Amino acid sequence: MSTNEDDPFSREEGYFKKLVADAPLAIFQAGMNGDCLYVNPAWVLQTGLCETSSLGRGWFTALHA
Repeated sequence: MSTNEDDPFSREEGYFKKLVADAPLAIFQAGMNGDCLYVNPAWVLQTGLCETSSLGRGWFTALHA
């Protein structure tokens, strides 16, 4: 896939990344094994966990038991 700005997939991916980053909802992405790969800024604000602490299995600490 091209990274050319004329490529509609590149534009859509950029739009999606901005939408997720600016969303007021806590959003995270996990891999198939359950490890956290990404958290947005709202996640950091709402959970009190920094991005680094949330990655891997760190996101488990944000769950209520």
